[in-house]
Amino acid sequence: METFTTRKGKTGIIIDKFRFKKDKEHKQSISWRCTNYQCKSRCTTDVQLSEVLSFPTAHNHEPEDDRTIQRHQVRGAVKRKAEESVHERPLKMACTEVQCYDSLYHIVHIVPY
Repeated sequence: METFTTRKGKTGIIIDKFRFKKDKEHKQSISWRCTNYQCKSRCTTDVQLSEVLSFPTAHNHEPEDDRTIQRHQVRGAVKRKAEESVHERPLKMACTEVQCYDSLYHIVHIVPY
């Protein structure tokens, strides 16, 4: 299980290359729902996000590849950074974030000006 921050600044998790967003938070557990709005898959973790209590139910779509997951993570990071620092150039921000992910860096050739 891996955690990530969504474009809206909320916490999400990745299990077996499927992304989940928080659905409900209980006293001792958190219920998660697949980020694909047509998919009904759900799972449950403890509040500390250290253990999966109930593994995901069946998905009605294929898992995402690593590049797609990284692209979503970069997009969210750039959006959060843009909100925090309004004086940094957007292209420089994007280049900095893309360099964190080797698989994307070799595909996207952005040259900062």
